[in-house]
Amino acid sequence: MKILFFAPDSDEPNKLTGSYGYHNIKCPLEDLGLEVVDFNFSAELRLLGHEAMNQKLKSVIDDEEPDIFLHAIVESELDRSLAGYIRDLKTTTSIVLFSDDDWRFGHSLAWLDSYNFAVTTCREAWQKYQELGYKQTILSQWGCNPNLYFPIKVSQKQYDVTFVGQLYPGRLELISFLKDSGINVNVWGHGWDQVPSLVNIAGGYLTHEDMLGVFSSSKICLGMAWCSTNPQQPQIKGRTFEYAACQVFQLTNYDERLKDFFVEGKEIVFYQNSYDLVEKINHYLLKETEREEIALSAYRRTIRDHTWSNRYFRILTEIVEMKKRENYKSINLDAIDIPLRSILKDPNNASQPSRTRRVKISVVTYVFNGERYIGECIESVLQQTYTNFELLILDDGSTDRTRSIIEEYTSDTRIRYIYQENVGKTGDYSRLANKVVQEAAGDLIAFIGADDVCLPNRLEVQLQQFESDSRLDVVFSDGYHIDENGNILRTSFGLWHPQSKLINQWNLLRTLFSRNIVAHPTTMLRRSSILNMGGFEGGFVADYHFWLKSASHLNYSYIDQPLIKYRIHSRGASTVGATENQVIPKTIELLESVYQKSNINDLYPEIQMCSDINAAKYSAYLQFGNLMLAEATFSVPSIAVHAYEQAILVNPARVEALYNLTIASLVSGDFGKANRCFRKLISLSETVSINSSLIENVENMISAFKSSSDISNLSYLKEAADTSELLSVIATCGHSPKLNDTRCSSIRMRSARGLQSQIGETPLFHSLLDSDTKVSQLTLTAIAENRFDIAGVDAIGFSLKQISNYSEWKNKPHAICYYGPLPYAANVRLIGLAEVANSWNIPFLFLEEGREAGFHEILEQYSELVIIVAHAESLEKIEHLIYEPKNKIIVFARYFNDVNLQPTKVPGMTLKALDSLEKYSKFIALAISELSLEGNHYFFSRYVTEYGIPVMSFPWGVNIYSHVSAPVELERDLFFIGTFSEKASRFQDFWLEPLKKYNHLLIGPDWTQSSFKNAKNSFLTAEEFNRKAPYLYSSSAIALNLHHAFEVEGFTCNERVFNAPACGGFVVSDRVRRIRDFFGPDEVVMAENPSEYLEAIEYFVQYPERRYPYMRKAIETLYRHHTYHHRLADLLAVVFSGRPLSPFCPVMDFVQF
Repeated sequence: MKILFFAPDSDEPNKLTGSYGYHNIKCPLEDLGLEVVDFNFSAELRLLGHEAMNQKLKSVIDDEEPDIFLHAIVESELDRSLAGYIRDLKTTTSIVLFSDDDWRFGHSLAWLDSYNFAVTTCREAWQKYQELGYKQTILSQWGCNPNLYFPIKVSQKQYDVTFVGQLYPGRLELISFLKDSGINVNVWGHGWDQVPSLVNIAGGYLTHEDMLGVFSSSKICLGMAWCSTNPQQPQIKGRTFEYAACQVFQLTNYDERLKDFFVEGKEIVFYQNSYDLVEKINHYLLKETEREEIALSAYRRTIRDHTWSNRYFRILTEIVEMKKRENYKSINLDAIDIPLRSILKDPNNASQPSRTRRVKISVVTYVFNGERYIGECIESVLQQTYTNFELLILDDGSTDRTRSIIEEYTSDTRIRYIYQENVGKTGDYSRLANKVVQEAAGDLIAFIGADDVCLPNRLEVQLQQFESDSRLDVVFSDGYHIDENGNILRTSFGLWHPQSKLINQWNLLRTLFSRNIVAHPTTMLRRSSILNMGGFEGGFVADYHFWLKSASHLNYSYIDQPLIKYRIHSRGASTVGATENQVIPKTIELLESVYQKSNINDLYPEIQMCSDINAAKYSAYLQFGNLMLAEATFSVPSIAVHAYEQAILVNPARVEALYNLTIASLVSGDFGKANRCFRKLISLSETVSINSSLIENVENMISAFKSSSDISNLSYLKEAADTSELLSVIATCGHSPKLNDTRCSSIRMRSARGLQSQIGETPLFHSLLDSDTKVSQLTLTAIAENRFDIAGVDAIGFSLKQISNYSEWKNKPHAICYYGPLPYAANVRLIGLAEVANSWNIPFLFLEEGREAGFHEILEQYSELVIIVAHAESLEKIEHLIYEPKNKIIVFARYFNDVNLQPTKVPGMTLKALDSLEKYSKFIALAISELSLEGNHYFFSRYVTEYGIPVMSFPWGVNIYSHVSAPVELERDLFFIGTFSEKASRFQDFWLEPLKKYNHLLIGPDWTQSSFKNAKNSFLTAEEFNRKAPYLYSSSAIALNLHHAFEVEGFTCNERVFNAPACGGFVVSDRVRRIRDFFGPDEVVMAENPSEYLEAIEYFVQYPERRYPYMRKAIETLYRHHTYHHRLADLLAVVFSGRPLSPFCPVMDFVQF
C-alpha cells in the first residue's frame, strides 16, 4: 500500500531540529510495512509559492496514484479545489489530520467536506462532527515513537520537578506559584530564560538528547497541557505519552479524557489546581517507590497501547470497518481501496486488533483443564448481539486439550489468549482476577466462568444498564442453573437469593454479610472502579471479598433477568486445587475480618435518620446479631456474640440482647459465658418483667447443647417492628436508591417532629417553646440530627447570668430597643438579635423614627432599656430617653469625612451627627461597627479620643432559628445573592465569561442588567431571605461571594460569609483578610485573583466530595462561635461589664490609647 504524506518537513529525519511529522507519522507508517511518499509542503511553498506548489502536488498524485493521501493540515496550504479533486478519485482515499480541534474547531469544520475521512484528537470535536452528520470522522489521539522517546538509566535523580516546553499563558503563572511555594522547579524551552523572576531556574532550548536526559534525571516531570490560547481549556498533548515512553513519573493537569488512556493513580497522577499540585509534589517527592511503580506501569501501558504505530493501525482498520457500514455523509465509498485490508492479514500483527481497537467491553475468563466446556463458553460470547468487545482468556497452565481448542477460535481478532504457569492450584483466585483486569482493554469488564454460557443478549442488556445511569460501578443479574450436560435445573440465582431484588445503598452491605447475592459470573464492572478499590484480594473468596469491601463505596445494580447459564457439576471450579471444604471456613474467616473493619453505621446507615440514636443502635446490633446467628447462609456466632455485647453496652436494661447473647454463646461453644449470661438474665427478671417461658427455654437449650449441640430448634428474640423506630425507617427506605434522596430527607423531618418533648427538656428550647421566637422546622431537624451543640448555645446565656449588673437588669422591667428607620431595621442581623433576645425572655422592641410621640405608651412598662440607635443625628429626638440614667445608649459608628475611603465612597458623618456626638457623648455607653479592632483603630479612634465612647467590633453572625441546611437535592452549580450594580466593576474582574458555562442562579436588584441568562432582578426582604436561603444555598454546589471594594480594604466582611455555610452552602469568596478572623483556610475558600477564583470553582464543582470537609468544619465553627446568641451575649456583656465574653467582639477604649 502506498501513502502520499503531505506535511511540513515530512522528509526531514534530523531529530535534533527535524519535523514532528517525520518521526511521529511517516516512520510509524513505515513500521507497519507501508510505502510512504513524502511531499514536504513547507519546503515547496518556500521554493515555488502557493499556486505552483499545488500544481506540483496534483502531478505527483496523478503519477504516483497513491492508495491514501494523508494531509497533516496546518492552514490553507492545499487548494480547496485540489482537495475536492483528490477526494473524488476512485483510486485514492484522502485523510486529513486535525490535531488542534480543542481550540480551532471552526477551521477544521470548514475543511471537513473536502476529504474522504478526517481524524481528530479532540473527543468533544468528534462528538460535534457526529451530531452534524459527518460520520467519516475518526477519534484518535496523540501517541509516541518509542524509537525516539525511551528510558535512560541515571545514577541519581538530580531534579525535583522539571518542565520542558514553550512559555505561553498559564504556564508562567503556575511555575511562579510553585517557585513562591518553595518547590524546587526547573524549566527549559522557548521564552523561559527571558523571564527575570525565573532567572535562577530557567533555561532555553534543549537538544533532543539533552531533553531525554532531563526527563530521566527528574523525580517529577510536570505536565501543563492546555490550549496555548486559553489556559482554562485542557488539551491532550503528545508530551503526556512521551513522558510515559521515557518511563518517568509525570504529574499533569486534570483532563477527564486522559482516563481513556491511563489509570488514574496507577499509571498517571493528576493535579486539580495549583494548591493541589503543591500538595501532590510534596507527597510524591517522599514516595520514590510509588513514583517508580507508576512510571513503570505507564511505560508498559504506552508501549502496548499508545505508540504511533498502534494509532495508525487503528485508524486504517476503522476505515475498513466504516466502509462496511456505509453510513457516513459526503463520501465516495468506491475511493476506499481494498488494499487497506492487507494490514489485517499481516501475521506479525495478529494480536494487534484487540489491543489497538477501542473496545467498550472486555469479557474475561480464566481456565484450567477446561477442555469439555471452554468451546461452548467461547461460542456463547462470540454470538453476542453487542459486538464491540474483546474476549480475554487466561489459561492457568492447562495440561489437557484446552489450549488447542482455544486456538481454533483465535482467527477471530476479538479473542486474546494468554497462557501462564498454574497459580490457581494455591487457591488464590485473586491473582487470576487481577491478571485479567490488568490485561483487559475495555472500560467495562464482564466476568464469565469457563464452564458457563452467556445468553446472546447479556452484554447488550448490561451495557444498557450502565448507559442509563453513569454512576453505576457493578451490574449483576439472575442466571439459570444447568447440569453438566447443559440441562436447565429448577433452581436459579434469583430463587437462591430473592434479596437481590431489594438491594439499595442502605442495605447492600448487611445483605452481603448474610449471603453472597452477587453471582460472580453474571457481573459486569467498570475497570476503573476495580482499580480504584485496589483490585481483588482475599485468595479463595476473592469475589466475595471485593463485594464486601466495595459495598459502601460503589454503586450496585441488579437485573432481574437471567443472562447466563451457570453450570453446576463435580469440577465446578475454573481452577482446580482448592477443595470444597475450604468454602465454609474461608467464608467465615472473611466475614469476621470484614466485620472487624466495619461499624454499625456502615451496616445500618438508617440509624442517622432516627430521633433516638441510642435506641436505633440497640435495634441495629440486635438485628445484625440475629442475622449472623440464624438467618445467614453461613452462621457466624462470633459476630453475633460481639453484636449482642455491643447492644447491651448501649442499653443494659433491655432483655432481648442478653437472651440472644446467651444463645449465641452456647452455639459458639462458650458455655462459661452462656452460664454467666443466664445468671444475669435471672437476676434481671427480678426487676424487669420477663416471660418465665424464656428462662425455661434457655435452660432447655443449655441441656440440649451439653448433650448434642443441636441447633435445629434455635430460638432467639426479635424486636417488634411496630415498636422499633429503626425497623420502621428501614421499611420506609426499602426501595430508596441512594442515601441523600428527598424521601430520606422527609423521613428525617418526620422524626424531628416527634422530638418536641425531648427538645423541650433543654433550657434553650424550653424557653423557645414558651416564647414568641419562631423556630423553623429545619432547625428542629438540625437539632434532631445533632448538627449543633444545644448545650453549648445554652451555656452562652448562663455565662451572661454570671455578670451581676446584667442579672440585676434582668430582674427589673427591662427591654432592648432598636431606634431608627424601620427599613434599616429589617435586616438579617437585627432580626437574629431580636429572636435570640426573645428566647432569653428579653423583650426586643422596634421603635420607628418619626413616631416618637407614641413611645411613652410603649415604654411605660419598662424601667431600664438598652437602646441601639441607627443614626447619631437622631439622638435629639429621643433626648428624654437618653437623659434617663438607667438606660444604656448604643450607636452605630459612622465614618468621619476626613477618612480616605477611596476607591469606593461611603457616606460619612453629617455635621448634625457630629454635633449630636459632642452633645450626648457622656450618655452613650458604646459604639458598634462591623470592623476588626485594627479597622476601628484606623477609622473610629476619634470616638474614643475626642468623645470618650468605646467602640466594639460587632460582626455578622448566624441565626440558628433560620440559618440551617435544607434536605434538598442539588439543582445548580453556582448561586449568588446580592445587588449587581454595587459590585458591577468588580464583576468585570471576577465573573468572567467562563463562569457562564455553569448552571447558575443569581438573585438581587439590577441583575437583569448583567449578561447572565439565569439572573433574577428581585429584592428579598430579611424575612424572605431567612425563609428561602436554606433551600437556595443547600441546592447549590457553590455559594459565590464577592465584597465591595471598600470591604476588601476596610477590615470587614459581608454577611454571606456567615449565613451561606450555615444554610448548607459551600463558599468560594474573593480574598478579604477579615474572613480569616473567623474561619480557617480549611473552612472557607478564598481566591486572590480572577484566575484563582475560576480555578477554585472548576475544582470544587468537579469534585463535590472535597467540598464536604470544608462545609462540616465551617458549620462547626459557626455554631461554636458565631451565632447571634454569641453576638448578643457579647454586646450585653460589654454594656454591663465593659468586656465581651468572646475574642471575636473586642472593644477599643481609653486603655488602648
